Formats: sequence, C-alpha cells, structure tokens
Amino acid sequence: MQHFKWPPPRRKIELAILVPSSILRTYHHLREKTFVAGLIARAAAIFRINKVVVYKDPESRNNDFKVLVSVLRYLREPPYLRKHTIPITKELRYAGILPPLATPNHPKREEVIEPGSIREGVLIEKGGRLRAFIGLSELCEVEKCKRTSGKVLVKIVSIKPLKCVCIDESEVPNYMCYELQTHNTLSEALRAMLRSDYYIIMSTKKGEVISEVLGKLKQKLRERRGLAIVFGSPNYDPDEIVALEGQNLSDILTDFIELNSAPLQGVRTIRSYEAVFITLTIISNALYALLGGS
Repeated sequence: MQHFKWPPPRRKIELAILVPSSILRTYHHLREKTFVAGLIARAAAIFRINKVVVYKDPESRNNDFKVLVSVLRYLREPPYLRKHTIPITKELRYAGILPPLATPNHPKREEVIEPGSIREGVLIEKGGRLRAFIGLSELCEVEKCKRTSGKVLVKIVSIKPLKCVCIDESEVPNYMCYELQTHNTLSEALRAMLRSDYYIIMSTKKGEVISEVLGKLKQKLRERRGLAIVFGSPNYDPDEIVALEGQNLSDILTDFIELNSAPLQGVRTIRSYEAVFITLTIISNALYALLGGS
C-alpha cells in the first residue's frame, strides 16, 4: 500500500480536536504564545484534522483566547489571501516567525494551474461581472456561484480565458486544511460535537491505553460521523474542567473513551501541545489500521 499521497486524501471519518485557550497561559511572552499556537496548527495540519475547536476554560484569559484563535486562523489561510481576509492585530505581531503549514490550500508559487485545479479565493465584482482573486496576477471569471461576496472555494474550468465555478467543500476530493470553531465553555463544545454526531475521546492520564480501546473504537467508527479528541488544560483534565464549569459530565456524555496516550510517562507532566502530538500520532495510526488506510 502507498503510504504517502499528494495531495492527501480526505479522511473516511472526520477528526476534530478540542483545545483550551489556557494552553498558552504558562507562557509569558507573546512570542512564546505565538510559537505554541503555531505548534497546535502544525499538528492539526499534519494529522489532517477537519475541525480545530478552541474553548474557554476556567483558567482562560481573554488575551490568550485571542492569540490562539488569531494565530490558528492566520496560519490556515492561504498566504495570498491573508491581506484580504486577516486584519492586522497586536495578537499577530510575531506570526511572521512561524513556518507556513504547506497544506493543499497553500499552493506553491510555481504550481501549475490547469482545469480541475481547486483554490480558495475571495469574490470581487469588477466591470459588472463577478470575479475571484485566487492568488494569480489575473482575476478568475466566475461562471457559477450562489454568493456575490466573501470567501469561496473555486474549481478552474478554463485557462484561456481564466474561468472558474464555486464549489462546496464536500466536492473537494482531498484534504485541504482545518476549519476553526470557538466555544465559551468545554460543556458547550461537547454538546456541539454530539449534535454533529461526533464520538468523544478524552485525553487524560486516568485513561486506558490504545490497545484496550481498539475494539470499542472500531465499533464507533461504523456508527458516527467523526471523532472529537478533547484535551485538558495545563492543570486540569477534561472531566475536571466540566466540573469546574458547574456541569455534570454524565449529563452531557453517556458514552466516551478516556485515553492515556503516554502510559508510564517519564516526566511529571506532559505539556498540552506535546499531548496533542502524541495523541494524534496514536489515533491517526489506529484509524489508518482500522479503516484500511484513511
């Protein structure tokens, strides 16, 4: 089996991660906070995460929430669109130090455009006609689109002249990048995942190892649209965060998996961004095996 493909295929089952904004709390300088936010974005891109959900927890500071969300949004945006879609704010002061994600929605400058190519763009009305800026010197004439402004996904249908049509994300055959969502509490985020038919996996030192939950995970993959992996804060596991929010976890979740992704860890504590990389490595490989490649 070929284990590397470019562009990477869409996942057979969607994958989401839920991270607290207090993940940045232990870092004091904006440069450090920006770097850690960049690591979360990089992990999400490497493991083809469909949704990155940032939630506020009891330890969250408003500034950290703004920094994490701003950096995640900035990095997922195609570089050629940033000046059109990302306002310059103080939270992005050090965003320039971060390497690009190099996901499929970040095409190389020398990449050849041909019929069938897919790009993200912004709609522009010019000369009474709808066009899209897709990072080229020439605007693309839009032949079919339900919208008249804002950001869109387009597929090239003609090169000379340059023409395109708007498409839905579901029509893209490969992984593009993550979608960003925010919630005011973990309880709220969990309920949103359940409404979207995601099964919950909690990353916690109190959990079981992957070999002990593979059978249950395989069953849930047949029943649910996606998996949502929940990460706690530097001081609290996800169940403790829900309790601090004044909620009973059993009132929200009746069935979920608790996963310890680093059994018998050799350090007193694992940093939150380290837990993201470790857990996603394990989950991604498990899904790849259970789904026959994904």
